[in-house]
Amino acid sequence: MAVSGKRQRAIVVVAPRGTIPERLRFGLERELPWAVLHEVDNVATACNTFPETVSLILLHPDAVQPAERSAPQIRRFHPLALIGLLQTDIADAGLQTREIVASSKILQGLVPLRSKAHEFVAIVSFMLRGGQYFPREMLSVEAQAPPPLLAREIIQLDGLQLTQLTRRELQILELVSRGLQNKTIAAQLYLSEFTVKIHLHNIITKLGAHNRTEAAAFFRDSQPTPLSRILG
Repeated sequence: MAVSGKRQRAIVVVAPRGTIPERLRFGLERELPWAVLHEVDNVATACNTFPETVSLILLHPDAVQPAERSAPQIRRFHPLALIGLLQTDIADAGLQTREIVASSKILQGLVPLRSKAHEFVAIVSFMLRGGQYFPREMLSVEAQAPPPLLAREIIQLDGLQLTQLTRRELQILELVSRGLQNKTIAAQLYLSEFTVKIHLHNIITKLGAHNRTEAAAFFRDSQPTPLSRILG
């Protein structure tokens, strides 16, 4: 049903029928009436046009590898869509989920299906607006709550204030700007490669960059105050 005053956008779920519980479907319909949910059984079906602009594609874990192989086709049909992983069982699939996200080149968020309806709607709404969401519990304890930068530690970056980045994110961004890869950064900072990848997702989102290369270029061009002075 069309909703006046707001352009409809589509969420394409690539998963077995019934993967999205009714309570979550109802929450979406009630809170986001302009978002149309399409459920398809396979990635090939998702690589087609839909009546609405596709803004979000949610993949069942079994659909991730086919989606990786079909990434060019997905991008051709849905260039504006974020791609997220449906976490089907938080208790039993934690390790599997980490491995899937860490090895993926296309996943930009994680949507837990065991969430409460209002939490699920909030996550989906955030991703529909272009945000990349990963639950805090998926980060290592060390990386969960780094202290925010103080006001005196402002760095200007092409008009952007890096105070929105945490200390850990600044450290990682500096290492990325030196050309280091995730595995090397993880070893230097005693983090998992997965945690580094999540931090990079957050850095790119906060800076409004398109990818790690652009974020690193912004950082290099800014000639910021050395991090040793900033981080004390």
